[in-house]
Amino acid sequence: MFEMPPSAGEKNQKRPDRLENRESFEWIDFHELREIFAEHVRRSGLDSEQMNFVEEKDIIKDPPAFKSPLAGGWYSAKDKKITIHTLMAEVLATRDKKDAKDLVLEMICHEEAHAVSYSHYEEEQDDALLSLMKKGSIKVQIGFDQQNIETKGSLIMKSDTKLRWFNEGVTDELASVVYQEYVRRSGSGEEKKYDSKYPLARIFVRTFCERLGEECGIPKEVVWQSVVREYLSGTDLLNGEVADLLNEVFSDKFVARLARADTKFLELGPIVMAFHEILDTASAKKVFLEIASKIKKLAQ
Repeated sequence: MFEMPPSAGEKNQKRPDRLENRESFEWIDFHELREIFAEHVRRSGLDSEQMNFVEEKDIIKDPPAFKSPLAGGWYSAKDKKITIHTLMAEVLATRDKKDAKDLVLEMICHEEAHAVSYSHYEEEQDDALLSLMKKGSIKVQIGFDQQNIETKGSLIMKSDTKLRWFNEGVTDELASVVYQEYVRRSGSGEEKKYDSKYPLARIFVRTFCERLGEECGIPKEVVWQSVVREYLSGTDLLNGEVADLLNEVFSDKFVARLARADTKFLELGPIVMAFHEILDTASAKKVFLEIASKIKKLAQ
């Protein structure tokens, strides 16, 4: 059972898993955080002046309803804003025995990575007179993640998502790099580790960069920078030259299999197939040992 945070009328005990003020993130230097993201954008050859970095004043705090039972934060491509559920952040901080401020910073780094990546939202509806009968479609792309939704009135009739798991792995890897650089620049001297939101996806992304680099004869760091550039640019990994290259390097079904890997709990089949595609005998043992350590940590 989760231990719920104290109500507004209870005394502030200044516990590390509690926020002194849920309405402000005054402990975060958003100017510095923006600059770190801007450096990654410029390093990718893109214009940092055009990036969608969400300032603190535009971050929605404590919305009236949860998006999902354990979601502490999310990014909306429709309004290009970030939501951070600070009450849920405290619940998760208590569960994970973490400092709530550190956890909120991790959440913001992750959601800002989504925000600065390519995002597109397109919605259409037919001309039916009754709103309940109106059929519509919504197309969303955030980074590599592509979602097509069919609606009727306010109901979602069908939803098809591709590349979500891979996209979250790239997002979390970039967020981790930004988080560590932010902590280093803060001058606190503290050693803090970014707790991955999608540990298996991050392992996959790192292994993917390493294996692709080996096959193409280039350093994995160069591959990673290329991945970040395509992520920020919104390259369609399902079609085109990049998809053709990946299918040629790994297998003709690699991109299609990777597209099916999702973040939904226990849908491991496509994830296992994705790992199978990129692993050779030499690298398999190292990767599976890393996965085992992550699973052991999650089970504790």
